[in-house]
Amino acid sequence: MKSHAHTNRHAGITDIVFIIGTALACVLLDQGTKYLTRISLALHEPVSLIPGILSLTSTRNTGAAFGMFKGQQASIIILSLAALGLLGYWCMHELAREGRRHPLLFMISCGLIMGGIIGNLIDRVMLGYVTDMIDVGVWPVFNVADMCLSCGVGGLIIAVLGEGGESKRKQGEHFVVRNIRNSAVLTRKAKACIGALCQGRGLMFSRRKRDFGLVFIFDCEKYVPLHMWFVGYPIDVIFLSSEKEVVEMMESFRPFSYYRPKKKARYIIELPDGTVAKTQTSEGDKLSF
Repeated sequence: MKSHAHTNRHAGITDIVFIIGTALACVLLDQGTKYLTRISLALHEPVSLIPGILSLTSTRNTGAAFGMFKGQQASIIILSLAALGLLGYWCMHELAREGRRHPLLFMISCGLIMGGIIGNLIDRVMLGYVTDMIDVGVWPVFNVADMCLSCGVGGLIIAVLGEGGESKRKQGEHFVVRNIRNSAVLTRKAKACIGALCQGRGLMFSRRKRDFGLVFIFDCEKYVPLHMWFVGYPIDVIFLSSEKEVVEMMESFRPFSYYRPKKKARYIIELPDGTVAKTQTSEGDKLSF
């Protein structure tokens, strides 16, 4: 356990360093291009790079990204600091909460967003405006920090919604769930549920079936509260560790109920009511799927 905890702390520190490094690279690239723009380009005089598609046009933006909210520097600075603080806290919390290696896209996205916020924040505090230079004609002139922000937000959405995508199981894949101790088959129609969208929806509005199984797969062991909103029939719920050992069970979990588990689980299986009793499954059993 001590060695595992040390490995977890090391993984968390490595991820934090990676995010900070990504943010720093973004800030350096952003500030470098802005400095070159200010000393090399005349204000509002475009320099064509790809005729009709891409130009460099030096502008001074007193608003937010892509020219929005012009003339509200004080408010934007306060909001930027608040966003940076909240994002930093959330990222550090996510990294430290389970002490695991996070998907590369998650770490890059956090770094890009932080770097983008800091890059434009430096301009607002030091100059009173933000230097923009990338002109694609059909969109307000923007800069490297704006690009980092946009890519970071998009990447973070994909990373969060796709959580669990590194699991060996694929979304929607069907398989058999069996109790290793007594060889009892819990279901032959288990379906993998990976990612926030699938896991948030669960069995909502689904019809009752004689044989079904919904296997929620997470990247690590965690506490996952259960709710039965909009599910019109009782189910059995089994909580499994990373080794697929049963650590907790809920039999005949009723509609419109809520339950906060006492133990962490990496897998949660929802099954027809009565499955646990019929297969004589108990805590400590190991399942295969």
